[in-house]
Amino acid sequence: MKKIFGSLVLTVIMVVSASAQFGVMGGAVGTQIVVAKVKMLEGDPSALKGKKVKTVFTFTDALVSKYKVGFGKKIPESQFIDDKKAKINDKEPGKGDAWAAKWEADKVNLYPNAFQVKYNEMGKETGSSATSEDAEITLTLHTNYIEPGYFIGIDKTPVIINVECTFTDKSGAVIAKYLISNCPGQAFGFGDVDTGARMSEAYEKLAKELFKAISKKW
Repeated sequence: MKKIFGSLVLTVIMVVSASAQFGVMGGAVGTQIVVAKVKMLEGDPSALKGKKVKTVFTFTDALVSKYKVGFGKKIPESQFIDDKKAKINDKEPGKGDAWAAKWEADKVNLYPNAFQVKYNEMGKETGSSATSEDAEITLTLHTNYIEPGYFIGIDKTPVIINVECTFTDKSGAVIAKYLISNCPGQAFGFGDVDTGARMSEAYEKLAKELFKAISKKW
């Protein structure tokens, strides 16, 4: 009976996590809810109300957790890519190269769109928006840590990202800067089998948390 009840609770948590964009960690550490943390580092976001911002995504010097559930050593992203590509190629030649190419392509093809759609949705009432085109204000989203998460059918953990979010004007002066850490990305059911899908959810969550933070000052 206890096992049945526990399974029902976990199912409810997973459904809630899908709609609320929490992350649910399973595995050896047990079930844990992952919640993003937002810290303002400097500036005043009041001037951002009603403004269009150009998003720029950077990953310079990013660290990646080598093993699942964040227990492993954090290594440079470049090393993570090389190691995983080689491991996959050992099993199936050429497949690792395809994986590495997609890892980089998702940074351009998936993450900006996921972030912008959510930011624009939340900014609709105030005329605030995010785009990849030129704008008076630039929003640099520098990802400095990635936990890729995993999906193995009966068990999965979310992506977790730490991102510095810096709004600057045309002169390069900082308008406002935030650090959003522990930001999870996870879809319900089988929607996040692909790492890129989980990462996209994390950047959607990032947009939500960032917009909530800046709009509190309006």
